[in-house]
Amino acid sequence: MDKCFVIKGETGSYSDRHEWIVRVFTDLDIADNHLQRLLDLITSLGLRQDVIGRSPTEEQLWFIRQVDPNANCDYDGMHYWIDEAELDTTRLQ
Repeated sequence: MDKCFVIKGETGSYSDRHEWIVRVFTDLDIADNHLQRLLDLITSLGLRQDVIGRSPTEEQLWFIRQVDPNANCDYDGMHYWIDEAELDTTRLQ
């Protein structure tokens, strides 16, 4: 089986935790580049992905959604990472 690399985002914690898929790649270097672009964008907006108690403004969230259409944020901030998963290409035939 081939591997794929899933960029995921999350916000909240415990019962109000929300997780979503940002994008999937078959190349780790490309996934890393995409994630770094997303984190650079967040930084350029004056935000950090680990800031608790500070949500982005609607304008800042609009810019983030150009890269992550499902971006969501609450009091816990947003967190992004890459997960590795098996890609079953036999089901695509």
